[in-house]
Formats: sequence, C-alpha cells, structure tokens
Amino acid sequence: MIKWTLQKIVGSKNQREIKRMRPIVAKINELESEYEKLSSEELLEKVKNWQSYLHRFLPLNLPTKRQLELLDEEAVSQVALQINNRFEALRSDFPSLPSAITTLEDIDAAKAAFSEIEDDFAPLRDQYLNNILPEAYATVKNAARRLCGSEVEVV
Repeated sequence: MIKWTLQKIVGSKNQREIKRMRPIVAKINELESEYEKLSSEELLEKVKNWQSYLHRFLPLNLPTKRQLELLDEEAVSQVALQINNRFEALRSDFPSLPSAITTLEDIDAAKAAFSEIEDDFAPLRDQYLNNILPEAYATVKNAARRLCGSEVEVV
C-alpha cells in the first residue's frame, strides 16, 4: 500500500526517467527541424568537426625511443611536427604542454607530458559528448529522414 502511494506521488522509475529526458527530446526535435534546412555537406561538416575534436583524445602513437634514434632528420622532424600539431589542438585544455618540439629530447619530454595528461581525457571527452548529445541525435534523425526511401549500398 505504501509503495503504491509513493509511486502515485513520486512516480515510478520509468516515469521519472521519461520526465528527465523530456527536455532533451524537445531540444532534439527542435534542432532536427532546423537541420532540415541545411545541406548534406553542412551536416557532414558538423560531424567532421565533432570527430576532429574527439580525435584530440586518442592515444599518441609514436615510435619508440630506439626507433626514433634510427630515423633520419627528416623523419624526426615529421614526428615532431605531428606532436606539435597534436599539442596545439590540446593546448586550450592543457596550456602547460611543451611547445616548439624539434629534437629527440623534446620528443621524449613531450611523450612524458602527454602521458601525464592522458588520465584527464575521459572526463573531458564525456563532457563534450554530453554537450553535443542533442545535436548528434538530431543529425542522425535528420540523416535517417533524408535516406528514407533511398537505397544505400555499403561495401
């Protein structure tokens, strides 16, 4: 009897979850109607921007110290350029990252700095995904509407 009364007052777990999600669903529907006016290229550009932001949080795949020592100057400069580009993308969240990486010692220091900040990636990534959740769902919903009735061959 008490359980039944509480459910009538507070609502069941499912009812509370639906109530919590209602504003998100309204935002998704609002965005999806706006996205109908966008071209496919503009929607694809949105997705590419999300991907480029999220790629910042991927592991840093670099050659080992021994492999770096065996590389010529041109290859080392390419690795340094790759690290510099990656650090520039991360600098807004991690201003203490080293800059102007050019030598093998700089690359080793950059690897160490990157390993120190890697643990902070998951919360930042989760926060970003929560922020773009309505936009992402609206984009998928809009893309599904555009593809409805068309035949798509996946190779």
